[in-house]
Amino acid sequence: MMLFRMGACLATVVFFNLNRGLPYDSEINPKECFRDYTFIWTKKYNDFLVQNVNIREWYMIYAGVLMDCMQLYAVRMWYNDITTFRTIINFGVFNATR
Repeated sequence: MMLFRMGACLATVVFFNLNRGLPYDSEINPKECFRDYTFIWTKKYNDFLVQNVNIREWYMIYAGVLMDCMQLYAVRMWYNDITTFRTIINFGVFNATR
């Protein structure tokens, strides 16, 4: 439910920003398949991480540890509270394809 709410919030923000007349045009160039506005919005941060390789590597390790902790916490929740195997199957498929 929380993921659905976050998705709806992000879609609302994107919708209002696109219809507000921001400085970039809404027409797609013939060489573009689609335009991802989140890359345009985060260009400053992406350029910083491209230039600073050490910070990017530590950030990737940090994000990976947080994802692993989140999965371990979800397994603990499943063990204590939930009776379905859907969560465990999802983690198995996710880690096998990662």
